[in-house]
Amino acid sequence: MAHDLNDIKQQILSDEYAAFRELYLLMYAPLMRFAAIYTHSEQMAEDVLSDVFLKLWERRALLQEVQNLRVYLYTAIKNTALNLRNRQAAFAGDEQTLSELPSTGPDPENMLLSAEALKNIQHTINQLPPRCKLIFQLAKEEGMRYKEISDILGISVKTIDNQLAIALGKIGSRLPEYSRKSV
Repeated sequence: MAHDLNDIKQQILSDEYAAFRELYLLMYAPLMRFAAIYTHSEQMAEDVLSDVFLKLWERRALLQEVQNLRVYLYTAIKNTALNLRNRQAAFAGDEQTLSELPSTGPDPENMLLSAEALKNIQHTINQLPPRCKLIFQLAKEEGMRYKEISDILGISVKTIDNQLAIALGKIGSRLPEYSRKSV
């Protein structure tokens, strides 16, 4: 099975359900984490993911117009999650507030740091303003390129660069003893 999203897209355009399933399995975990940023509920994130993938399969012929499938999926998740939150807020008569995204495990590099340092880093990340935190998570935890984040969030690459500088500056100032060691 191919893991190249362009190959998968072409197979889906040919009505190959196996390719669609491969796409779902390949993108499930990162899209769930991303959806949770907006929904703040595992169940709601799952609903958003199901809705996006159902519509993707139903309208697969329109994939011909999609240039970057990864950006398309993240954008669809964001829009669907925001629409769901807006409908719920209207139904409940109030707006929901952002809550914390469940933390992801440390990468191998961070495993060398003490548990206390990791706790401080995660705490600092959680204290970032919501947009700054989202950009940090997409760039550093999901490994997305700035252009992809720009396309998904509808902001400039320069804004992403500035927000990451803010995030890294706050993390570095919170943990000066670790930031000096990594140089």
